[in-house]
Amino acid sequence: MTCGARAMGDDLTVLSLLHFSPRRLGSIEEYFCALGRRLHAAGGRCVIGVVAEPADDVADVFRANHVAWRIVPFDRGTLASAAAVRRILREVRPTVTHFHFVGLGSPLFQAARWAGAKPILVSHHYSFPLEAHVPRLAWLGRRRRALALAPCRRLVAPSHYMKTCMVERLGLPADGIRVIHNGVNLERFRPGRPATLDVRGEYGIPPDAPIVSTLAHFIPEKGGGDLVGSMPAVLERVPDSHLLMIGDGVEVPRLKELAADLGVADHVHFTGLASGDRMDSLIAESLVTTLVCTWGEAFSLVVLEFMACGKPMVATAVGGTPEAVADGETGFLVPPFAPGKIAEALLKLLEDRDLAERMGRAARRRAEELFDVERMVSDTLDLYGDVLTSR
Repeated sequence: MTCGARAMGDDLTVLSLLHFSPRRLGSIEEYFCALGRRLHAAGGRCVIGVVAEPADDVADVFRANHVAWRIVPFDRGTLASAAAVRRILREVRPTVTHFHFVGLGSPLFQAARWAGAKPILVSHHYSFPLEAHVPRLAWLGRRRRALALAPCRRLVAPSHYMKTCMVERLGLPADGIRVIHNGVNLERFRPGRPATLDVRGEYGIPPDAPIVSTLAHFIPEKGGGDLVGSMPAVLERVPDSHLLMIGDGVEVPRLKELAADLGVADHVHFTGLASGDRMDSLIAESLVTTLVCTWGEAFSLVVLEFMACGKPMVATAVGGTPEAVADGETGFLVPPFAPGKIAEALLKLLEDRDLAERMGRAARRRAEELFDVERMVSDTLDLYGDVLTSR
């Protein structure tokens, strides 16, 4: 634990309240495991409030890493959520209460204060649209957020882009926002991990065929149509290449239809959700990875996971992504809504394996230097220490 947190005693209890369901062992869950280990080692506790019971495998990992959980029915409305928050606060009696994935205008912050929570922090993880649309009643929204956030000692942004948006678009004070970049488990996500499952055989992909991957919850803003739309140009020059679309979402039927209409369906494979050995195998078989969002992505954990695995990245230069991907060093940044530019960047890597490998090694080094989940936990504990000692 950090010096600031130790100044308040080793029995630091952190209650993290998330409008989130732990369905698989992803990097969000990995963060709380790392936090749980650090707090437990110093005699503290890590308790999370989530929407539903964790999946069985996630629950086992939580227990092994000293993460306890409670249920907060965020989806049942404010009154039910507020009652659950009050109950959990009175049971856990946390040193710090930290909200995640909860809108900045939520009345739950006031409910937490009325239940005795001090201090309260809020992490804002939501992405912003690219265009700064100003609603007609923007002043009303700013007033409502100011009232809702009055009990909160500090806001946390996952990228400098997000902090800028929170200040310039939402009217929040810059000195109340701390930037803490996301991090991932560098031991789990690492280069050279072999594929333990035959994903090539599953999708009929030849042993030496190059694979491009993306991982997303496929909604329109994730740019799946642009990525699929880049494949005809890619296949003209690298006809044995294949694209893995990893994840689910409302856009999947449309994207499958688009692949068929473009005549590339045999080279575009939709894997559904993946975790554990299956996810690791899909990444291991990939030569190039992508994230081609068409909105201001907050700070993608997927990008960091791919980088940690030593994979070069083709990504759109939107949101916080340029803070992660070093253009021309760890991959290529392209404009949004540009399938042709995506294809050009992919072809540079598909046609030059040495370049892809060099960029992949650089991506791993950058992840080690900047995006370790243990660094993220340390930065968060430093923030807690600062808030607690400044009361």
